[in-house]
Amino acid sequence: MAAKGIRNLNEFNSADAGAAEWEIYKRNFLVHLDALGLHDKPGRRKVGVLLSNMGRECVKIYHSFIWMPEVLADEDNGIAHRPAEDRSETLSGRNF
Repeated sequence: MAAKGIRNLNEFNSADAGAAEWEIYKRNFLVHLDALGLHDKPGRRKVGVLLSNMGRECVKIYHSFIWMPEVLADEDNGIAHRPAEDRSETLSGRNF
């Protein structure tokens, strides 16, 4: 997947990783996106690149996620509208 002269990232070892390891991997991934010229591409493409680098175990974990559906507003009960969660833009807040 990597462009000529740009190496793929190492797989992410989710079994031994904590928040600090994820932040380091994420920071390295953002540099990787910049090197590939993909930093401004759609989220779906960036998620694909991330998963292809992270490895099979992480892909299995990603596909086990349950994405939040749209919540319709119910003003009588104090519930605000919330759009469905977009699985291509959920790595850190809304965009990464």
